[in-house]
Amino acid sequence: MRKVDDPYIKEVINEVKEKGFNPYNDNLKITININQHIQQKLYDLANNGEVPFTNDKMQIGATIIDPNNGHVVAILGGRKLPAVQLGLNRAVQTARSTGSTIKPVLDYAPAIEYLKWSTSHIINDSKYIYPGTKIQLYDWDNVYQGKMSIRRALEQSRNVPAVKTLKKVGLARASLFVRKMGINIPSDSGLSVGIGANASTLQMASAYAAFANNGRYYKPQFVSKIETPDGITRNYDSSSTKVMKESTAYMITDMLKGVLTRGSGTMAKCDNIYEAGKTGTVKYSDEDLVKFPSYAHTPKDSWFIGYTKAYSIGIWTGYDNLKDGTISGIGENSAQLFYKKMMTYLMKNKANSNWKKPSTVVRCRIVNGTERKVAPKHSK
Repeated sequence: MRKVDDPYIKEVINEVKEKGFNPYNDNLKITININQHIQQKLYDLANNGEVPFTNDKMQIGATIIDPNNGHVVAILGGRKLPAVQLGLNRAVQTARSTGSTIKPVLDYAPAIEYLKWSTSHIINDSKYIYPGTKIQLYDWDNVYQGKMSIRRALEQSRNVPAVKTLKKVGLARASLFVRKMGINIPSDSGLSVGIGANASTLQMASAYAAFANNGRYYKPQFVSKIETPDGITRNYDSSSTKVMKESTAYMITDMLKGVLTRGSGTMAKCDNIYEAGKTGTVKYSDEDLVKFPSYAHTPKDSWFIGYTKAYSIGIWTGYDNLKDGTISGIGENSAQLFYKKMMTYLMKNKANSNWKKPSTVVRCRIVNGTERKVAPKHSK
């Protein structure tokens, strides 16, 4: 078995077991959804120096999914992998905090779906204390920017508007919303989960794939067919589930396009490709900083989840162990640069088409800083 394919084969074995077969003893013929050219490119990009990392211990996990059928076409378990079969797969096994990549899924999509918010809905980025606590919520720059649209809040990755949005939706309702897309929010979670939930790149790429696919979600699949020695054939291509209105998916995608063009994800922007995506960074805990004070002002984890109509990519970067280092210097943009190079490669031979606006969505000009429509000009 090639080291390149090891993380994918590990997930195939797990999926075959889940389906009630013994992959070692049943003499099965298994058809899988891997694209080996993409799998090789994913591995090479993580190891050939084309994308810079802070040091050799900085790690990465990545998943690439076809939003139109849920097929996992490639998966990256890490970089500088040891010669160990079925080793740690960081794309699946590393359920780290997602940082702000959770905001479109858990906060803003439910607000549009259930509260019928527009992309210009105004929310106040102002001082906020978590209910029932004395804990004050800060944005990444420790500045409050006042009233803004949710579009701008998402583009600039503001924390307070995201948590306020989640509170308006209701954590219970938002949790049910994301569960339909394979993300489980523990019942004892507080509102802080709106700026970071524990999930894998597989889960996040699958959830964002529903935005790419007009609100329809496919459970991610590594295996498409299993044939037994006695002639039984089982096909596993799943049908999609409608998890949100087409209008919700379109409006989230429209906002996430701005993350790449003028927001926190400009380093990820590909040339001449219709795409959308979201950055995510996670701070060290106070306990971590007591042990390693030099890590202050650097992220513990850095994410990028991005998509086109053809592919959804989830990327995590960080370290296995606290002592191995922090994301700094040339590694600060590794997740975004990795996405850019990978998506550019993927889209070379794919149709580059934009999402079609549903008839239920109306585009109009808004007076800046308000929710008022611009009055039409009348000729005299």
